[in-house]
Amino acid sequence: MDDNAKEEISKMSPDDFRERVEQLGIRGWKKYYTKGSLIMDGGDWEISFSLDTGKRYRICGNAAFPKNFDSFEELMYMVAGRKQI
Repeated sequence: MDDNAKEEISKMSPDDFRERVEQLGIRGWKKYYTKGSLIMDGGDWEISFSLDTGKRYRICGNAAFPKNFDSFEELMYMVAGRKQI
């Protein structure tokens, strides 16, 4: 990870993180994503989170993803301080 990315992570407050997640529209994602075939050989994934209000979300899928999932994944790698594989 380059120094600029590390600096960006260190400056990200919890409010900044929430704002970035909100910009992705995750609360508007469907509950389940699938390619619709009976063959389930893709990667399973799941995201679970709770809001300050107590409302809980669980979003998952099999070999299918929301249109901006890559942006969410990049954000998670950045927060974790890891490079995307």
